[in-house]
Amino acid sequence: YCSRSHILNNNFLNFKGISHVTTLSRIAQRRLPLQSFKRFKSRDQPRVTNNNSSATSFQIPPNDVEVFSSSHHKCLVADPLTPLDETLQHGSLRVLLVGEGDFTFALALKRCYPSISLTATSLHTEVEAQEQWGASTSLADLKHPQLHPAVRILHGIDGTSLHLAPFGGEQFDCVAFMFPHCGKKGQIHLNRQLIRDFFISVAPLIAPGGQVEMAVSAGQGGTLADGPFLREPGNSWQVVEQAASGGLMLTGVSAFQAALWEEMGVRSTGCWRGMPRGTSTQGFKYEGGRVHVFHMEGPGVRGIYPPVFFRDLTLWADNWEDPRDDDDKVEELVNSIKHLACLTFLDQNAVSEVEVLEVWRRLSDQRCSVHMRMTYFNDEVALNWSVINRLHSHFSVLCSKNTGMSIRS
Repeated sequence: YCSRSHILNNNFLNFKGISHVTTLSRIAQRRLPLQSFKRFKSRDQPRVTNNNSSATSFQIPPNDVEVFSSSHHKCLVADPLTPLDETLQHGSLRVLLVGEGDFTFALALKRCYPSISLTATSLHTEVEAQEQWGASTSLADLKHPQLHPAVRILHGIDGTSLHLAPFGGEQFDCVAFMFPHCGKKGQIHLNRQLIRDFFISVAPLIAPGGQVEMAVSAGQGGTLADGPFLREPGNSWQVVEQAASGGLMLTGVSAFQAALWEEMGVRSTGCWRGMPRGTSTQGFKYEGGRVHVFHMEGPGVRGIYPPVFFRDLTLWADNWEDPRDDDDKVEELVNSIKHLACLTFLDQNAVSEVEVLEVWRRLSDQRCSVHMRMTYFNDEVALNWSVINRLHSHFSVLCSKNTGMSIRS
């Protein structure tokens, strides 16, 4: 098992390479050895100056974009007809709902699964929930101990500070955040921050083997499971990357069955396009939504739709004196970096691609630079840009020291 801290210590992550990726199917063949690289010589053309990192939406598509899971994890909140495991039918599944508004979903969930132990929370006070969200009826019903035993209602709970909430050290088998939103129109960065802070704060509350479920509107997730609603990567909430901040990996995606939940009494009463409540007659749109299931990274957990990260590295090859030897030296350099990666990172499920983008010689003194692109990919460790940047920075220093080349800034 490779933990995030182990990656940063560069003790356990093994980068096995693959040849130059041109299609999604090539990414799926991630255990192939790296056997080729691109050479692009440009002594007379301007050198490449864009050395910025970039992420890609390259992901391995499932056979069915409606329901897909890496290990058949069941999604509790996607479908009111989801059968519980036999062990849970006779036991008490501890469920935490975050960000309830009118509590109609909490009530519907309890009606579908009477045996669960339900804790439903709201950011608002009880008075605000009743007056602004119309939660009076649902709350009264949920608080009826004969009708709905094992129900706890908590108000004033911030979903981004769950570790501070008065749960008394309790952990949950399932934590669900249904259609989170910052309440402002066109503020994708704020919504990313919202769910990122949620994932960080929820991690201590997850029981061993437990899961987190998050429902988002059509296209907001940012994976191929969005199907016809798939957006450009920069126009989504990038739920996989945000979850990685809390050490969580996406293990399943299901379509949110809005019509079935509405039959169970769920009402859409959220803010439409960030408008203050009461200024719009339209409720929050959840048709086409997706429920994403997350598990803590660990032994046996395999993520789906893991993002692929690109980082560039340019080295000054001061010991390359004869331009006629550039081809052989480029091949030797790539092999050296591949060997260094295998020695530095020991987890056999990670992938790194080394692609030479340009070999350039400065006309004034024929000093040679080599511009390369590294590809990072792992479906067993929760990775995001923060981890990748630190990892790549350290590995770049190792490449410089082991090749005798200086990093070109």
